[in-house]
Amino acid sequence: MKYVIGWLRMKPGRRDDLLARIRPFAAASREEEGVIFFEVNPSDAEADVVTFVECYESEAVHQRHLATPEHDVLLADIALMGIGGRFHHIYPERTDTHDLAF
Repeated sequence: MKYVIGWLRMKPGRRDDLLARIRPFAAASREEEGVIFFEVNPSDAEADVVTFVECYESEAVHQRHLATPEHDVLLADIALMGIGGRFHHIYPERTDTHDLAF
C-alpha cells in the first residue's frame, strides 16, 4: 500500500480553476485499477491551496497512474496555474518528500 498526501499552492485566484480542471481527472483516477482513493479538496485555511490525499495498492499502481497521458496533460496545466507544492509519499517502511516548483 502506498499513500500520497500533499498540497499545491496556486497563483492568486487560480485555485478554483485548478479544482474545475482536476475534478474530472480525480473521478477518472478513482476508476483506475488499484487506486483505493483519490481526493482533492480546497484548503479551508489558505485561499490558494489545494490538498491531495491518494492511496494506491502498490508503488507499481502509482507509477502506472503517473505514466498516463492524462496525467502529463494535467501537470502541464498545473504548471501554468501553480506556484509550488509538497507531496509526501508514504510507504510501510519510509516516507519520501517531493517538493514542486513551477
